[in-house]
Formats: sequence, C-alpha cells, structure tokens
Amino acid sequence: MIIYLFLALLIFVFLLNMFSGGGSARTQRQIFHGNYYAEDAVTSEDDKPNSRESIEKCIENGLGIKTELFITADRQVVVSAYDDLSRQYDVDKKISESDLDDIQDTVMTLPQLIELVDGRVPMILELKTGINNELLCRYTADAIKASGHANIGVASFHSGIISWFKTREKKIFRGLIAAPASDFRSLSKFDRFMVGNMLSVSESRPQFALYRNKPQDALAKLISKLGTIEGVWTLTDKEEAKALESSKTMIVCRGFMPEMPHYEDLPERQKSTYELQAEKKEAEKAARRQAREEYRRQKEAEKAEKKDK
Repeated sequence: MIIYLFLALLIFVFLLNMFSGGGSARTQRQIFHGNYYAEDAVTSEDDKPNSRESIEKCIENGLGIKTELFITADRQVVVSAYDDLSRQYDVDKKISESDLDDIQDTVMTLPQLIELVDGRVPMILELKTGINNELLCRYTADAIKASGHANIGVASFHSGIISWFKTREKKIFRGLIAAPASDFRSLSKFDRFMVGNMLSVSESRPQFALYRNKPQDALAKLISKLGTIEGVWTLTDKEEAKALESSKTMIVCRGFMPEMPHYEDLPERQKSTYELQAEKKEAEKAARRQAREEYRRQKEAEKAEKKDK
C-alpha cells in the first residue's frame, strides 16, 4: 500500500512539474504585472493600427502595447496584425511575399517600433508563424537585446516559437497565447485538445499565459495557474475589462482607453513560516549581542570610574 502511495506521489510530482510554467524573477514580473496592453495600439475607432500616432497616444497615457510581427521576403521584421496587408491597410500585398522597400510606407520595422517606444511602456510582441520562424525569433531577440530595454516580452500561439526563446534567449520574458479548443476547427481533435488545454507548456515553459476571453478548457484552468502570470485577450468592453482586473494580471484590450492602464502592483511576497522563524531567531541573536555589548561597556565604565577615584 505504501509503495502504491509513493508511486502515486511520484507520478503527481512528475505531472505537476511537466505542466508547470517557466516561472520568472520577481524583478521581471514587476514590469509586466497589472498592466493593460492595447492591441495594435488601438484605443478608439479612429486609431490606425500600429501607426505612429496611435502608439504615441498609448505612451502618453502610460498604456502598454501588444502587437504582432512578421518577416518579409528579404528577412526584415515588421509590425502588422496580418500577413495580408489588405485586411487592415487597403494594400494588396502580403508581407511574406514582399521586400521591405515595397511596404515600408505601410508598416514600420521592429527596430523602428522599439526606438519610438524607447522603453516608456511595456510591450508584448506576438510572433506570427510564417516563412521562417527561426529567423523571426533570432532577429526579434537581437532587436530586443540591442535596445537594452527589459520591458519587452514575446508571445505566440506556436509553442515551438516560445520553446526557441526558452532554449536560446531565456532572459527575454516569454508567453503562450491560447484559446478554447473549439476555436481551432481546422485542426484535428487531438491537436485542438492539446492547444485548447495548453498542454504544450511542457515544451515551451511560458512565463505568462494569455487566454482568449472565453471559458477556459478544463486543464487550461489548472495549467495557467502553475508558474505563469495569468492574462487574457482581447477585451473590447471597458466595464468587462475592469471586472477582470481582480483575477487577471495582464489584460489585452482594444478600442478603449483604460481608466488605470497600470491597475495593480505585484503583491509583496508572503514569507514562509520557516523564513519568519529564521528572522525571529536572528533578531533574538542580535538583541543578545547588543545586550552583551552594553553590559561590557557598562563594566568598563565602572572600572574606569573606580580607577579615577
């Protein structure tokens, strides 16, 4: 019986470790915790997605930005929500089939975006799968590192992209984007189950998770709480977003300006009983040392007084 219990415990610990997130340093969590992130920098119907004007408005209001990245045919990383530029910009071109010179009047490059924001607000960069995922990862990582800014994170639906950062660029904050299995009808039932329940965390070890604003699949509810910052995408209703502030620590929004773009500081870490006991013992030791030192000084003063007499 004891052996079976022991084996069950081992299996539980194994599964817990297998499906836990990557964890992150407190200094890193402080940067991204409790913030709104405007999708494509859009905060009103009049905003042009990922335009200089909409980005500047986000910066002026202290609002984080979440945007998407693609790589061009001549290997330049650019900012756009879609590969097909006709979907947002009325330009009949695809990023993956175009050189930068052909579309530079429509989209900005990643280095241009980073230079414009200049670390003034946190950013989440979603890497979109395309013609060369590995190059997209490498060029994005190089641009982030060259900027020297610690408040730029990466995210993707593709677990392989996040795994690349886990393996090669661990210092860059990384996250997995997910949605219920029912959203992925083009996939097989098995793949839908894997994606909807975020079971790829065993491979990618994300440090945060952004789940679509829908009821989470069963396992996703558990996995999103294991070693990750829990976030949500994409809220278009201001009141609904505000109601989620108490349960979500990263909120991707679109079409409105939040009242408080940074709505919550990272809570103080609660110390364990062991740590509290250790601190108490150390304080008691320090008090005894001080008492001994005062006693010694008192005796020396008494001796000096007797000698003078």
